[in-house]
Amino acid sequence: MSKAGQYTFTGISDQADIALFYLLKASKRTDFQKIIIEDKEWEDFTLVFDTYNEDYEVKSHKKPLSFSGVKKIITKKLNKQYGEKDKFRIVVRRLNKEFKECYEYIHDYILWIEIKGLNKDPIVKKFLDKKWSEDEILFLAKRVEIFEFGRIENIHQQISEYFAYEY
Repeated sequence: MSKAGQYTFTGISDQADIALFYLLKASKRTDFQKIIIEDKEWEDFTLVFDTYNEDYEVKSHKKPLSFSGVKKIITKKLNKQYGEKDKFRIVVRRLNKEFKECYEYIHDYILWIEIKGLNKDPIVKKFLDKKWSEDEILFLAKRVEIFEFGRIENIHQQISEYFAYEY
C-alpha cells in the first residue's frame, strides 16, 4: 500500500473509532436519536438529539493542525445553517501550540473581546493577520469546540473502559 493509501486508511480508521467513542457516550442519553456518518449534507459524523445536532469533523494528521487547517474547516461550515443549540466539534490528534493558545483565549474571552472591539484585541489580530475574516473568528469562538485525542490508543482505552465498566 502506498504512503497516501496508508494515511487514508489510518484517517478512516481513526474517524470510525472516534465516532464509536462519541456514539457510546450519546447512547446512554434518552434524547439521543441516531448517528449519521458521512452523509452528503453532514460532517464526518453527526449525532442527532431531540432538540439539537452535534457535527464532528475528525482530523488525524500526524502534523499538528494549525491556523490554516482550522480555517479551511471553518470556511466550509460558515454557510451551513446551524440551529441555536447545534454544536460543531473538531476532533484532532494534535493542535499547533500557538493556535491552541489563541483558540483557548478567544473561546474563553469572546464576550469581552466583542465589547472592546474585535480589531482592538492582539490575539484576534493574529487571526486577522493570517487572513481569517471576523465571521470565521466569531464562528470559531462561539460555535466550535476542539478536542485533542493525542494517540488513537487513548480513544481505544476509553472505549475499552466503557465496556469494562458497563458489563
